[in-house]
Amino acid sequence: MVEIKLIFSVVGASLNPLSLSEVIKIAATRYWFKDDVIPNRAKLIRRKETCWEYAFDVLNTLDVNEVTGMFLLKFDSVLEALALYINGNNLESKLSLVVKMYGETPAVQFDKEFLKKIAQINAELEIDLYMIDENDKSDV
Repeated sequence: MVEIKLIFSVVGASLNPLSLSEVIKIAATRYWFKDDVIPNRAKLIRRKETCWEYAFDVLNTLDVNEVTGMFLLKFDSVLEALALYINGNNLESKLSLVVKMYGETPAVQFDKEFLKKIAQINAELEIDLYMIDENDKSDV
């Protein structure tokens, strides 16, 4: 089994997460402001940057393109407005793929259309791979 989660985030000093949601008509699944306290920590730790984040549900699949396809379905119609907002406000964007492998290995190949679209918003692509013992279902 392979679990893949995709998280899209936009960060930057001039970011207003509520304004971004308004512009693209998509609500963040999480957002925070610079200097907000990070909850549930033993020590007082503050956020270093403002962030707007959209996390997709975990998908059980052996094909990364199934997950990146969810990004295209959600954001394709607002990509131009998103690119204008990101570039106009000197923001950064990132797509993070969190891949948990329980004894199987997924195909990690990206569709050209997906790569063109993330280039349009100048996004970084990060892949975190976790090989997990099939008997251990603890959260990574």
